[in-house]
Amino acid sequence: MNCSFRSIVILPALLLLPACLNVDPVDPPNATQWQGEIFPFDHVTDSDHEFSGSVAMLAFMGRTEFQVLLWDATPGVWYGWSVRTGGCLDSGQQVGFPGDFPAFVIEPSGSGQGFTTLSGNAPADMRYSLELFEEMDASGDPLACGELETIG
Repeated sequence: MNCSFRSIVILPALLLLPACLNVDPVDPPNATQWQGEIFPFDHVTDSDHEFSGSVAMLAFMGRTEFQVLLWDATPGVWYGWSVRTGGCLDSGQQVGFPGDFPAFVIEPSGSGQGFTTLSGNAPADMRYSLELFEEMDASGDPLACGELETIG
């Protein structure tokens, strides 16, 4: 009985240990992080597609997470997005598959976000860029682009 009582006390205490150690789950060891700002291409003059935005990417523990954030955007507008190797003017291969990056809608507050996780660590020595599309399936000509720069 003593052994069971100790297990009941010790296991919950172990669950609290990470909180006591001040471990930051957003910055795991051996992670590579990228971030960038999103800018519309010069050919986009439609006021429905005016916004500010950012993109972030985090590769760690056998997966890569992607997030796009838009604000000061027109509510109700849907956007498709994808990530490619290379920069905005010299984009290369698409990362993942088209269906890996689900479309997102701009909320009544004027902000919206897209998020996805792909298996595998994105290579740290490559350049990446996000492309934003009017089409929800991320087809057609991109409206905007954001080049990702390594930050860690």
